[in-house]
Amino acid sequence: ILYDGENDIIVEIFNSEINAKVEVDESNNFIFENIYPSSYYIWAYEDINTVSDSYFNGTLYPLKLGADFGIYNDIIEIRKNWDVEGIKIIIGDYN
Repeated sequence: ILYDGENDIIVEIFNSEINAKVEVDESNNFIFENIYPSSYYIWAYEDINTVSDSYFNGTLYPLKLGADFGIYNDIIEIRKNWDVEGIKIIIGDYN
């Protein structure tokens, strides 16, 4: 995860059958554990929702901007005992 902000990051991996949160370490690297083999999409967002760990899309009254997020544009193929490397997700205005 490439991110310059100060908030924690939540990473979600999903397909038509499964939606799972993925652990993120202190260096903003994410780790897949206990994920079933399949094809997935992945995205990450700032953890700024004070009610739950769901994505915060903002409010009008009072005005609060939604969380910054990033989406990995390719499908990820996860297979048993395979390492998946090289996935980078940029959140916000990373420099």
